[in-house]
Order: sequence, then structure tokens, then C-alpha cells
Amino acid sequence: MVLSSDRNLRTKRKIEPAKSTIATKRTKFSGTMKYTDGGHLYMDMSPENVRYFGEPSPEVDQAWAELIGPAMQFSMSREEADALAVKSYEHPKDGFLVTPDVLHTLHCVNHVRKIIDSEYYFKVPLHGLPRKQRVHTVIQCHMDLTPVTTMYFGSVNTEVGNFEQEHTCRDLEPLRVWATRRKQADQARLKALGEGGDGHLGPEPLPTHGYVDNEDALLPWNSTLSEID
Repeated sequence: MVLSSDRNLRTKRKIEPAKSTIATKRTKFSGTMKYTDGGHLYMDMSPENVRYFGEPSPEVDQAWAELIGPAMQFSMSREEADALAVKSYEHPKDGFLVTPDVLHTLHCVNHVRKIIDSEYYFKVPLHGLPRKQRVHTVIQCHMDLTPVTTMYFGSVNTEVGNFEQEHTCRDLEPLRVWATRRKQADQARLKALGEGGDGHLGPEPLPTHGYVDNEDALLPWNSTLSEID
């Protein structure tokens, strides 16, 4: 099982309007590392599975873009924001921004993938500790208890983990569709404001979204400290 406790769905720490998208499905995992009769190691991927990893390529990047979708972050109304136990910053233009945790975690996994091949994507080596830490925390939180059995390969006289087990998973597609519609509504709202009517009334520059991307941000930092060195 990979579902969080149903009790979590009844708390105010969830995005209430998104609850209607929750659906489950049985999913057989793939990706078991196997050996050929000649002792060659390979990954057994189901034909219907999209390749999200491997050598970096435009095809892999496109697969991730389609998986996460264009609506990782969208605006909540003030009423929706007030209903949450955890408060959100009100952006002067975009309002109360929120991201479903599953989409943000997938974004982190994709970024870790890019960091592994950082010289391809960023032209310089990068660290990825914060996102690795987040992925670790999310996996531990969900605590999947589906058994991973083993397979024996006589060609190399060894056994390996068999990941080809069925899991009960939440279906991501309904959430992606819902989030995309919310994002489209945001875009229509901003477009309706017209030129010079972006909703920003203050004299200060608009805050940016996400982490600041500058030269200092790319410098190595001490992972044993709670703050960037």
C-alpha cells in the first residue's frame, strides 16, 4: 500500500477542493534489475511504462513535463486559504499560492535527476541535498508495506529484489486535470485584469517565485549546518 492514513484526509492540512479527485487503482511496479543467461545486468521495464530516467534527452525531459503538468502551483481563494491549518503567504499579484505535495515531490525527484547529470543541464556540478532530504522524508511518511520478494538467477548465482508487485496507488491523473483547470482559471483572471491591472498596488517590486537563482546560490554549502554556509 502507498496510501497515507485516511485520517490525514479529514484534517485541515489538505487542499479541500482537491479531495474530489482522489481515486485509487492497482498498479504493478516494474524496474526490477535482472540478469540474462549470459550474466548481463539490465532493468526490466514494462512496455507501457514511460522512461523517466537514464541518459538525459529531450524525450526524458518531455516525459517529466507531461507527468508534472503545467499546473504545479496555482492560487487559492482567501476562503480556501483560511480553511488551511498551515497559513500561506499572500503574493501581491498571484494571491495565496499552493502546490499539491505529490506534484512538488515529483518536481524534486526530477531536479535530483538533473543534478545527477548537472553538467548536461546546468553546465556546472550542483548539490542536491535539500531535495534528496525531501524525497527521503516523503517516502518514509507514506511507509509502503507491500512485500518486496526476491528472484534467483543461476547464471550469476545470486538473488535480487523483485519489484514487480501490485500496489494500491492513488491515481495522479484526476489531480493533474483538476490542478490544470485551476491554473487556467488563474491565467484567465490575470488576463482579465488587463495591462497595468495586475493587482499589484504596492511600490515595491513583486516577489519572485521559488529559490533565487544566482551565482552565490550555486556555491557549495555545509550540509551539516541548518543554514546555507
